[in-house]
Amino acid sequence: MLSWLAIIVILFLLALLLWTFVEHLRFQLPYVPSSRVVTHAMVELAQLKPQEIVMDLGAGDARLLIEAKRAQPSIQAIGYELAILVWLLGRIRIVVSGLNIDWKCQDALKADVSDVDVLFLYVTPSFMLKLSEKFEKELKPGTRIVSHVFRLPGRTAVEEKSVKSFGEMKTIRLYVW
Repeated sequence: MLSWLAIIVILFLLALLLWTFVEHLRFQLPYVPSSRVVTHAMVELAQLKPQEIVMDLGAGDARLLIEAKRAQPSIQAIGYELAILVWLLGRIRIVVSGLNIDWKCQDALKADVSDVDVLFLYVTPSFMLKLSEKFEKELKPGTRIVSHVFRLPGRTAVEEKSVKSFGEMKTIRLYVW
């Protein structure tokens, strides 16, 4: 027979799972982790430099920021993830990695991107449109945006790279604001 503590823990985890599901529906941003090949290619395309501010909007389980921080340890890495269970998975990965990453459980549309040097994106086209409006108001000239799969509306990529991931070709695009 289950103890009261076990029942409370199970109910809590179910509530977190339901909350995560509702957040994914509300923001139309499903959690789809990127492969190691894709994260490596995105970091490579970003051409990270020492001391840069690097942000991932919709950072999932933090794997991209962990890869970026390992490639260029002096960057300031910041991640935004709203889905609580996915955020928690990212927090665990960050702790295990031992890296210093600023990890926020907040809406990416509320992030201050005005000082960011590099932005990583793997979000749906509808959310990309919302971010484009935000970027028009906030981004500084020269900010590099690396997008996995989806195009940035109204912008032309300065470089594209295709990689094979899970048997499919995926396109990663670099934009310079």
